[in-house]
Amino acid sequence: MRTHVYIHTGTRWIQVGAFSPFSRNHNGLYDAPQELYRWESVAEASRTVLTLRYRLLPYLYTLLYKAHLMADTVLNAMWMHFPEDRTAFFRDGQYMWANGILFTPVLLEGATSVEGYFPRGLWYSLFDDSLIDASTEGMLQLLETPLLETNAHVRGGTVIPMQEFKKLCAARCLTIVTPVTLLVALDSEGAAGGSLFMDDGDQIAIDTYSEVEWRVSTSTFGTIGLTSTVLSTLYECLTCTLGAIEVLGVVGNTCTATLQVGGAVSDPAAVFVALASTESSYSSVTVTFDNPPNIFSELVFQVSCYEDNTSPDNDSSSDNDGFTSLPGYAQGLIITTCVIFGLAILFVISKVVMFKNESEDRQSSLEGREKIALEGSSFNDPLLALDEEEVS
Repeated sequence: MRTHVYIHTGTRWIQVGAFSPFSRNHNGLYDAPQELYRWESVAEASRTVLTLRYRLLPYLYTLLYKAHLMADTVLNAMWMHFPEDRTAFFRDGQYMWANGILFTPVLLEGATSVEGYFPRGLWYSLFDDSLIDASTEGMLQLLETPLLETNAHVRGGTVIPMQEFKKLCAARCLTIVTPVTLLVALDSEGAAGGSLFMDDGDQIAIDTYSEVEWRVSTSTFGTIGLTSTVLSTLYECLTCTLGAIEVLGVVGNTCTATLQVGGAVSDPAAVFVALASTESSYSSVTVTFDNPPNIFSELVFQVSCYEDNTSPDNDSSSDNDGFTSLPGYAQGLIITTCVIFGLAILFVISKVVMFKNESEDRQSSLEGREKIALEGSSFNDPLLALDEEEVS
């Protein structure tokens, strides 16, 4: 094979193969060597995608457990999760991990862009947190994809547990030995959910394990809350700690956060918030903890983000400022609050008017009765007057 051809095809192959459940580079005994490190561009692209793969291993391991337990799929086509979307049915160049991550690789030789289809929802890039907003309807999107890059997007509404990348796997790569980062990708309603399974990686029966589920919701006032439900702690994982929570799809330029572990609120100084703008109306916020709790603990996490108009970075003349720049769920929450508040005011006003009308009716009735009483006391009957004359 020509070297320059392999550099391109080899790069694109590893960008696809890195996200297969079972992934390795293999070759025939008498074929030309094709190890990933033989060409710098192939090696660089490999480091990018394999780093992401290793960071996603806790999520992949959980998917494999669900496949064992409930016959769920791990690697599948889009149409399996969007059966009513006719466009998704014919997209055979894209694939997913369960219903949470969508991969859109370049498959044509020499191409540096690819057209991807994104079913209805919010889709965040796993490489730079950029957003594809298909919240109204599914959409085709042309993705610029240079040779050393590929495309992977997490679906809004998903919580992805990710570990830090380690160059060496001392014993086994599936055992979590670094703090976990929860990647929370909010959907258009400000909600998300996910889970994590972990065991020793050796047992066959899978009866000693730990498992936790997370649920995320957004309140009417915009506070994002994450709660965990621990399903099992039979496998004691001392290295399974929660190092950070990254939330994609927040609105605002200033955030505050709190964490409760087993009912105890963390010291505010132990929570560090970093905000990074990704889109005109969306941002991502990363909250880290200096004393990481065990991830298989009962946790309550809250983060509130808002627009601080006093911030020097805030440009009041920006065309993106205002109500229309907010995401759909934020606009919906504001409209709902305003409608409820308006109905409450109308109810109070109607009660006041009703009370006033009833008071006026009672007053008119009393005045009428008094008038009748007065007229009755001074009334002279003419027949009675004639009778009195005849008597006299």
